[in-house]
Amino acid sequence: MPVLEGVAVGAAIGGLNGLAGWLTIRGTFDREFRTFMIVFMGGMLLRLLFVAAVTFAILALTEVHRFGYVGGLIAAVIAAQVIEVTALVKRSRKQGDAQGPESRDAAPDSGS
Repeated sequence: MPVLEGVAVGAAIGGLNGLAGWLTIRGTFDREFRTFMIVFMGGMLLRLLFVAAVTFAILALTEVHRFGYVGGLIAAVIAAQVIEVTALVKRSRKQGDAQGPESRDAAPDSGS
């Protein structure tokens, strides 16, 4: 299998992993923080196991170009992490703005 096909397969698996993470954030962000963390961290573990199992199966059972697959997977996972962190920051800012300025003032200042 050519390199670009391996990259495409790896990117698809990484993209599905990122989509699952984004859907987890979207579905649980407005819940209690403890619930969010349990679902988010548990989901992260399940996604890691899923990607590992799928990667093992793909590399063991197909003729996919190994370096292409791994390169596509790594690129997609990094891109998905950037999107996840950006989404979390935007949603937490939006939630903080919705609570009003007193929610920002209530936090202790750790600056100089």
